[in-house]
Amino acid sequence: MLSTALTACGGGGGSDESTDTEGPIQTALEAPSITEVQVEATASSISWVHTSLSAVSAYRVYSAVEAITDQENYSVFDGAQLSMNSTSPFLLETPRQAEIYHIYVTAIADDMESEFSGRALSVPRYQAVNEGEWVRDLVTNLEWRRCFIGMEYDAEVESCVGSPTRLYFDEAKNAANALGARIPDVWEMLGLNFCDTGSRAWFAGNQNPGSVENADCESTDPKDDPELSLEVAGHYPAVFPNVPTDAGYWTRTFCYDFSGDNRDRYLINFGDSATCGSPSSALWLYLRPVRDI
Repeated sequence: MLSTALTACGGGGGSDESTDTEGPIQTALEAPSITEVQVEATASSISWVHTSLSAVSAYRVYSAVEAITDQENYSVFDGAQLSMNSTSPFLLETPRQAEIYHIYVTAIADDMESEFSGRALSVPRYQAVNEGEWVRDLVTNLEWRRCFIGMEYDAEVESCVGSPTRLYFDEAKNAANALGARIPDVWEMLGLNFCDTGSRAWFAGNQNPGSVENADCESTDPKDDPELSLEVAGHYPAVFPNVPTDAGYWTRTFCYDFSGDNRDRYLINFGDSATCGSPSSALWLYLRPVRDI
C-alpha cells in the first residue's frame, strides 16, 4: 500500500520526546506500464503491468483520437472514452479506422488514482497480411511491402532484417513487378508518414521530421498547396520498422517543374521530404513496393 504512518522517536531521558504524525501520509500511486497493443480492424487489445498488484483495486483505460493532455478534463478531447474497472488485456473499440487512438491506463487504490501511464498508440487502418510481410491500409486500399527490397520481415523480432538494396529505376520497376506490385507515386509514399496528432502528416519546415510528438501538423495537403513544405514526420515505426536513412526512396511521379525536364522523378529523402532527383536515370535508391487490393 502506498500510504504509510511514520513515527519519529526521540532519545531516552526524563520526558518522552517522540512525536507522531497527525495521520497517514499518502504518496502518489504509481502508474501502470502498457506493454502491448495488438491492433485489429475495429478493436485493439491493450495489455499492461503494475509493480504493486496488491495495492491496486481497479484500472481505468482512457482513450481519444488526439493526445490527452489534461487527465482531469479528458472528456473534452475528440473521441474521448473512459472504461472503469478494466482488466488486462482490455479490448478497446476503435471504430474510426482512419484515426490514431491515444491510449492511457491508470491504477486505482482506495480513493486514489494514479497519473496516466505512458501513452500507447493504436492505428487501426493498418493490418498485417501474408504473415507480416505486407501491410494492408484499410483506408486507401493499398498493400505495402513492410520492408524495403533487400530486407525481410522477421516476426520473432518484429522488425525488418538484412540490408536494403539500392536500385536504379528500371531495376526497381522489375523488382516490384516480380512481387506483383509497383513503384508507389509520391503522394502514396508520403501518405505513409506519421503524425501522431491524427492530423495529416504534413509538417512545417521547422519541425523535426524524425519526431512523432509534434503537435502542429499542417492541415493542408501539399498536393493542394504547392507553396507548402513537403517535410513530414516519418514512417510509423510499429508498422514499418527499421527504415533506412542513408539514401532516398523511389517514387514513380515525374517532377513537373524542374528545369523543364519531365524525365526526372520525385524521390523521398530519408523518409521525411519529397525532392526532385536529377537525372533520375543516374539515381540509385531504395524501394518499398506497393500493390492495389
